[in-house]
Amino acid sequence: MGEYAETLQNLITDLRIGISLCTRLPVASATPTTEGDVARASWTFPIAGLVIGLAGSLVYWLAIRLNVAPLPAAALTLASTMLLTGAMHEDGLADTADGLGGDTRERKLEIMRDSRIGTYGVCALILSILLRVAALAAFLNPAAVVWALIAAHGGARATLPLFMALVPPARRDGLAYAAGRP
Repeated sequence: MGEYAETLQNLITDLRIGISLCTRLPVASATPTTEGDVARASWTFPIAGLVIGLAGSLVYWLAIRLNVAPLPAAALTLASTMLLTGAMHEDGLADTADGLGGDTRERKLEIMRDSRIGTYGVCALILSILLRVAALAAFLNPAAVVWALIAAHGGARATLPLFMALVPPARRDGLAYAAGRP
């Protein structure tokens, strides 16, 4: 029974780490995470994506039930998922796009660490948001939106452990380095 309880506690801890990293839901563990905990818990990222996809689906379903047109329903859906995730991916996209303006690796990393957003970052965000809203609004069947949101959010987060395993961290003092490798 002791081994089963410990295994169950480890699974719950991993879920808390994964969901708290991928969302703003208040499920964080009471104890601080140590180096490597994120890598160990990376199997939970698709589960967190499922939660995000379901939440976005609920917003879309409510909007459609309230006779909101598909375009604003899609915009509300995207806003809800960005709110739920703390716009973490949008922040990363903007930082990455801004880094394109650097001429050396060191300059690119310096630009990406800067908390201010630049022109490349703004343009990347605008394009990303427009494309995602248009893609959701283009679905003729609202049920397809639900499956698309679940697949997109779950699938996107399912690739993170592979990315973490294959791509070395850009610097030794960054989040990716502290997270470890699955």
